[in-house]
Amino acid sequence: MEIEIRNLEFSFGKQKDARSHENSASDPDQAFQLSIPKMSLKSGLSHAWVGPSGSGKTTALRLLAGILRPRQPSEIGANINHDNKSSARKTELKIGGTDLTRLSDAELRRFRSEHLGLVFQDFKLLEYLNVLENILLPARLASGNRSGTSSNRSSLALIKHRAETLLDRVGLAGKGRRSVSQLSQGEQQRVAICRALILEPKLALADEPTGNLDPRAKVAVMQLLREECQKLNATLLVVTHDHQLLEGLDSVTDFSTFYQSSSNPTSRSVQNTQPIQSTSHK
Repeated sequence: MEIEIRNLEFSFGKQKDARSHENSASDPDQAFQLSIPKMSLKSGLSHAWVGPSGSGKTTALRLLAGILRPRQPSEIGANINHDNKSSARKTELKIGGTDLTRLSDAELRRFRSEHLGLVFQDFKLLEYLNVLENILLPARLASGNRSGTSSNRSSLALIKHRAETLLDRVGLAGKGRRSVSQLSQGEQQRVAICRALILEPKLALADEPTGNLDPRAKVAVMQLLREECQKLNATLLVVTHDHQLLEGLDSVTDFSTFYQSSSNPTSRSVQNTQPIQSTSHK
């Protein structure tokens, strides 16, 4: 699924007038502002977002997943552009041609369930479920009240087999019945990756997917993510601080110029940020 972003704005804290010079490092209200005027990521390829901690990579990923909602430029036009041209700038956040800004909350949840696989930085595993149950949770939620039908039971059986195959590929074969609380952080991270891939998503979004893994496990996990996405002709987007993971990916985008914060007062503002040009690694 191709990703297209236009005029994306998001901020934490109180925003100052763009003409004011008061948003200095001593101002606690000017916490953070992310601005992406333009970005396109091609379908079926593997991409990475890199940049310093706090540069907005995870925030942008959560916006793309529909977990956070962007602000329309018209909401902040008076603070950004004073020639009234902001009214013509409309936020677009498209995945496979679907503009997430036009979906209701219910439609967003359905879209996310049907098309996206998410790997969270904090895993989001449920301790009262075992490893296999955590991985199968997206399938059970998607099946809803149809779990009693024979066709759905057959489908869940196939998905369970896929879950066991994924566990084997990440080195967790035989651990499906264990409580997630009995696993190390690295093992929990691998479970979260299996869960993200269980429904064969068309877009996999991974936030620091190897942050708690040893070098050998990092290689295995990244190989799994790339191979599964290639097999499904899916798009892979990884947020990472680890530049070793960039080898073999199709493009890398540096977020260091797309945010403002009290600790980064000299970064580019909305007015002079240029369209993003991703760097090819092939």
